[in-house]
Amino acid sequence: MYKKWRKAVIIPIAAVTLGFIYFLLGNTTTNAAKQGIDLWRMAEAVQHDNGKVIEWSLHTRETLNIENAGQFRAKMEKLQETFPQWDWKQDEKKDRFAAVGTSVSANSNFHEKIQLLSTLKNGQRFSYILYEVSGQNWSKEEAQLIKEKFPKQLALIYKEKPVIFSCIKGEFNDKIDHVLSKYASDMLKEFHAEEKESLKEKDFYSVSAYSPDFTQAVPLRNTEMNVQIGLRKSGMGAKTTIVIGTPILTIEY
Repeated sequence: MYKKWRKAVIIPIAAVTLGFIYFLLGNTTTNAAKQGIDLWRMAEAVQHDNGKVIEWSLHTRETLNIENAGQFRAKMEKLQETFPQWDWKQDEKKDRFAAVGTSVSANSNFHEKIQLLSTLKNGQRFSYILYEVSGQNWSKEEAQLIKEKFPKQLALIYKEKPVIFSCIKGEFNDKIDHVLSKYASDMLKEFHAEEKESLKEKDFYSVSAYSPDFTQAVPLRNTEMNVQIGLRKSGMGAKTTIVIGTPILTIEY
């Protein structure tokens, strides 16, 4: 999800890399319920500007202390016991252990995935657990389900408070040929956000900003950012695609 945005999004946030690594490993201030509200807030902003949400996701991540295959299997078995109705798959190699559990709601619009990963690099083992919930449409039912379910799932999966990434992807059906700067300006106003860095071209915008409306932030040179907005127009009168993420756009895991 969002892979096609990779090259354009990396450019304006290159300066945050070292600080962001520290953020991933050390931040413990996340409030899961508030993160659900963050997602809700972004969806409302797209809809308020007469757009349609076509994808949404919440990603979480936490580091683990797993040193060998035995510890990995013990953690995997505990997850399987906690979520026995999920579909589980595993793959063990000399340098890499992986287990993935998936669950899809009855209406097929609420997808959940847990990934347990442990990789050996340069003689040191790095282990993570990741949880993702995603869907294709957005409605009051999805918003309420996230509000009720997401914090409970995090409590079952994680020992500490994980890093949480919220993302919304939407489309505007342009009957009038709005320039991208108009959409970008409208979104920044919706979030009471101040632009920090940007990459602006005729048919593509990528903006990094800071908003008091969102709960997390990452270092950006001498300041902070906590929301990114990517906009792409495919042609005169065609659809404009928007991706909004906090604290950054999720590109891949």
